[in-house]
Amino acid sequence: MGRGFRNMHLIASSSPAMLTALQRAYQQHKPIVVTLWSPHWAFTKYKLKYLSDPQHVFGQSG
Repeated sequence: MGRGFRNMHLIASSSPAMLTALQRAYQQHKPIVVTLWSPHWAFTKYKLKYLSDPQHVFGQSG
């Protein structure tokens, strides 16, 4: 998987639950990966970054 994502677990949940997990992880300075659309208000509240998608799992842009 790369990027040091070992021991990460996929958890299916609602958007509110995902955002609560994001807030908790952010406050505790813990890594978390979430799926957000763009634009999304969370990008202005938290210092987030996009991960590269060289295999275009989420489609191609442009």
